[in-house]
Amino acid sequence: MGYIKKLKRMRNTIAKRTGYKLNEIEKNKLLIDYLWEHYVHGVVLIEYNQYEFYKKKSRERREYVCFREFEKIIEVANKKEDYKYFDNKALFNKTFSEFMGRKWINATEDTYEQFCELCASNKKLFVKPVDGMCGRGAYMLEIGKEMDTEAVYKRLISEKAIVEEVVSQHNEIAEFNSSSVNTLRIVTMLCVDDTVKIMAAVIRLGRAGQVVDNFHNYGIVALIDSETGIIKTTGVDRDFKRYVVHPDSGKIIPGFKIPSWNNIVSAIKKAAHYLPTVRYVGWDIAVGKNGEVIMIEGNKSADHDVTQVADQVGKWSKYKPIIEELEKGK
Repeated sequence: MGYIKKLKRMRNTIAKRTGYKLNEIEKNKLLIDYLWEHYVHGVVLIEYNQYEFYKKKSRERREYVCFREFEKIIEVANKKEDYKYFDNKALFNKTFSEFMGRKWINATEDTYEQFCELCASNKKLFVKPVDGMCGRGAYMLEIGKEMDTEAVYKRLISEKAIVEEVVSQHNEIAEFNSSSVNTLRIVTMLCVDDTVKIMAAVIRLGRAGQVVDNFHNYGIVALIDSETGIIKTTGVDRDFKRYVVHPDSGKIIPGFKIPSWNNIVSAIKKAAHYLPTVRYVGWDIAVGKNGEVIMIEGNKSADHDVTQVADQVGKWSKYKPIIEELEKGK
């Protein structure tokens, strides 16, 4: 009985996503189509919906990086023993210190005096868990004269927190949404011949009052042309709503040129060589007030959906030859 209810929920979820008024037979056809995709090709429900497979032919569907292809990329390109350099924010910051562009401390390792020094030169600090993901657990710490510094420091230790200076982002990017640092997610592959290819790049825009810009936390993403640094799609959020202008600020999204794009590409390609055992990485980058490249973090299993949902174009054909070459070399 429980399985029948689950199937009905799946069917209704897909039917709602289409935006059409469907009869029972049409809904059942969609469910059967999804189940075929799931059991034969490893497609999960959210992929079927967000890539609009319900209106795509099989040939188009096979162009997408779905869960099965994603697992293949990670398995072939990345070695698990070096995941620690990306999973642990403190270790990541140390490894890629050249690109950090801000002061920071690890509350569990650095001293109370170091925390006080950081507080003395900042009105706000950005706090995130040392092993956090998707912006979860991140918040702004207001620094004031009345703050019990010692009590806050002890709390940060209990939270196993990384405490960083707040990034002062480029004014043109802040115009989209000033409450969050609006970052770029740039996905790279380190190829067999030691070249670095940019597989996809997106800008992530927060919403009014939000501290984080993450797509899965109701942020907005739009695809960037990796050659020019110009946004080439409308924005889209996790509810699949499309935006020509940012819904809070009114700033136009398509056509915006990312400041310092060439410098960003150079920095990312340099960083991609630091750990050649982790070839597939999604880099989160902020552009500083004066155009400086500031690395926020790296993701060794960067979500594949944000780079395909904005333009509704699959990227598997870009990955497949690289993965095949890596497999030959193993």
